[in-house]
Amino acid sequence: MAVYTLEDYVGFINEKTTDIYSLVANVEAVFENLQRSIMLQGMAKLDFTPLTPAAVLLLEWKQEQAVDIVDTCVNGKEGSNNPSLKQFIECMDFPVTLIETANQWRNVKTFVTNAGNACSDAELEVSKWEGDGQEAYEYMRRFRQAPAFKATVDFTEKMAEVLEDFADGVLSYYNDLHTNIISLINTVKNFLGSVMSIKLVQAFVDLLSETCGTITDLIWSIVKSLAKARIAGNTILDSVGANLGYTMENKWPTPDVSSFSDFSTWDKSDSAWEVR
Repeated sequence: MAVYTLEDYVGFINEKTTDIYSLVANVEAVFENLQRSIMLQGMAKLDFTPLTPAAVLLLEWKQEQAVDIVDTCVNGKEGSNNPSLKQFIECMDFPVTLIETANQWRNVKTFVTNAGNACSDAELEVSKWEGDGQEAYEYMRRFRQAPAFKATVDFTEKMAEVLEDFADGVLSYYNDLHTNIISLINTVKNFLGSVMSIKLVQAFVDLLSETCGTITDLIWSIVKSLAKARIAGNTILDSVGANLGYTMENKWPTPDVSSFSDFSTWDKSDSAWEVR
């Protein structure tokens, strides 16, 4: 059994965009062909009953229903909050870019890890340096910089995981969405040019309604998954910063004197760096 990726499903749906954007016109053609067939035969083959005014009105009503259902699904409806297929197609490759972004976060993690290791190795030997400057340096290195590096490493990894989880989570939605899009296209094509009874007309409209409803629900599921990923990302940012030391105060202290010779604010003294 073939295993497809998000990028594969984006490609599959892209291949069907012409058929998708032709759906409304094809639904209209279904009913136009049916009316043409009725006119040519002079008798409605709608349950084998004569073409009465009631039958004409019913057919027109079903046509309006079918066109409205498909048009709303494909192009959206003014005043409606439901996402349309057209809107989805314009940004459906976004989850694919999130996977790329996750890889970029992991690259950042590597760079920060290397920088943290370099900082950890940059220890001033007590045999060579002493005084408040040396103590302030060690304090900054161990209790400010080290936690900040750790926090950043944790943050980058968790962000990458959130993005990957989102991409993995919507994969099944993309699979089902592709399946239902194909089903909708085939449903319209199968009925195009066929002579239907009233019962089949109703079944056609019901099938359009069900499939379009499923498509809209699947797009909503993808949108909601993205919202959850965003919330999770914000939560990670806040918790990592608050709990692991990545704060606005994580910076070198400002010298208390105008002279660059004194970088110590550890005890507010005037002692400078001292070389043994």
